Amino acid sequence: MGDEFAFSKRNSDFFRLDIKTGITIKSKKRKLSQGLFFDIQNITNNKNVFAERYNPVNNQINTAYQIGFFPNFSYKIQF
Repeated sequence: MGDEFAFSKRNSDFFRLDIKTGITIKSKKRKLSQGLFFDIQNITNNKNVFAERYNPVNNQINTAYQIGFFPNFSYKIQF
């Protein structure tokens, strides 16, 4: 056997940069607030490892990656 121990292998460092901007409008009459937001997740489109799984069919380890560049719009209402 080699010098490796169980759980000694590590994935590369995780890096993800997200940016979010938005506006919230509060109504004093109705006790209501509304928000409109624009969110960009993983703006650098870095491939971060999510999981590694053993595939017994082809006897290999498959790597699954997290989602890349992802823009997202959202609307929120609170009352």
